[in-house]
Amino acid sequence: MKFIARTTLAICVLAVAGLANAQESCDFLTLDAVSKALPQYQPWRIAGGGTGMCRFEGEHRVSDGRGAITNTAVLNVMQQFQATPKDATEFVRSLKAEMVKTYKVIALQGAGPESFSYTDLTGTMNALWWYAHSGKLVLSGMFVAPANQPLTAGEESAVKALVAEATAGSGKPGMAERAGQCPHLDMALVRKLLSPRGLKVQQFGNDSCMANDAANSVVLFSRIRFDDEVTGSQLAESKANSACKSEPLAQFGVHGLLVHSCTVGNPHAEVFFVKGLSAYEFSVVPGKEPTTQQRADLVEMARRSFEAKQ
Repeated sequence: MKFIARTTLAICVLAVAGLANAQESCDFLTLDAVSKALPQYQPWRIAGGGTGMCRFEGEHRVSDGRGAITNTAVLNVMQQFQATPKDATEFVRSLKAEMVKTYKVIALQGAGPESFSYTDLTGTMNALWWYAHSGKLVLSGMFVAPANQPLTAGEESAVKALVAEATAGSGKPGMAERAGQCPHLDMALVRKLLSPRGLKVQQFGNDSCMANDAANSVVLFSRIRFDDEVTGSQLAESKANSACKSEPLAQFGVHGLLVHSCTVGNPHAEVFFVKGLSAYEFSVVPGKEPTTQQRADLVEMARRSFEAKQ
């Protein structure tokens, strides 16, 4: 799979993971719309959301003879805004050319001409993914039925209707501008870490965002929220014991770390710290091992966030 497709899928996973326990809001698709489209999984709730990405979770209760079991239905929707409508069209077209090699791809009617949905080739369709485009917008996401049960034709139609509604909601005035900002990334430092050529920023909900340039060098921010301090300690321990060098950063508290020179994965550097009941990660992925100066700029970016009110 080409780099562009791999990167997009990785971003989807990153954004979904970063949304746990985020703010209960969604800028471009209402909870009421999801509840009406898929009433069989009420009550629905917004498990994470904001500008850029929203996650909805519904319930499906069944009895096993001893009591009720509750399984979860999941709907994730993510926005990306390209520089021009042509860029959005070409972006989705390139993804479709890769997806058709390993997935069952179906044209998504009522959206842009290159829009498509896709699922696995086994014929057991318990999840639906899609990429749609309208103007500069690329809207992607997935619906996963609870307990691995197959999707019905009615559910598939309902999800496609929600894609259309989310696409329309993404056209609200100022939406693209808000999606192209991230309060956690200091843009002066981003411009030092990345090339100005093709530089853009994209939010993925309230707790994740990315800046990248034309060479696909990337700066990432993510916040992971948890319920107790033990989780923060465990996350820090896993970072310190990874296949990378780690240096303590005392200015970020007992769990502050600079991680770099990894023996597996893409060359990158990361600053990790815990503040309250959240873990924060700032990363730069420049396509080669980050320089000493790039590490220093990343540490400075994280410091400004650490010292700001969250």
